[in-house]
Amino acid sequence: MRSSLPPKVANWLLERFDVDEALIGDLAEEYGRDHSRAWFWRQTVVAVIKKGAADVRSHRLLAVRAVVIGWMVASIIGWTTKQFVMPLLQGSWSWRSEVWLNAQLGFPVIPLPFLMTTAIGAVVTGWVVARSHRPQAMSMLLIYMASLLLFQVGGFVNSFERGLRSFGGVYGLAFNSVFPFIVVPACLMLGGLLGAQRDRHRGTRNLSASA
Repeated sequence: MRSSLPPKVANWLLERFDVDEALIGDLAEEYGRDHSRAWFWRQTVVAVIKKGAADVRSHRLLAVRAVVIGWMVASIIGWTTKQFVMPLLQGSWSWRSEVWLNAQLGFPVIPLPFLMTTAIGAVVTGWVVARSHRPQAMSMLLIYMASLLLFQVGGFVNSFERGLRSFGGVYGLAFNSVFPFIVVPACLMLGGLLGAQRDRHRGTRNLSASA
């Protein structure tokens, strides 16, 4: 028998993105009547996008600041890891792992040290952007993510032919494109959600203390 309660993860995302509680309640009520989980997830995505767009329209200067801070933090982390962290990680283990992966997959892959440091850097960047733009944390993170994806799409289009040569064809390029277009945004979102979650918990504790 189908549960009348909406999907927990989707409901959690609605709360983290600070979607209006009345709307969350309406969606839960509609879901309980006879809607599918897919319907609730679609409504969740729409509600999150609308909330983000509304926050950006209402706080345009804050949105610009979020983009600037996001790029600054990402640049600082990228430079630091390239100068100090990457040399420590580029040992025989990384070379052997890359050779093994290349042999298994049949095409070159992005170096593992770069994947590791970039993913961690994205989590940190997402956390910083979210924590420095409360209470519109997740909306401001979304606008930074949009600017990053736009930049990556431009780079992908401009270097498409070179990417085909570097990664051994369409399959290699598609496989390696998963990291910048899916993994990095997911890491940014993870960092932002961690920041937003802590902020919400602290607000709850403050309300309890004042009561």
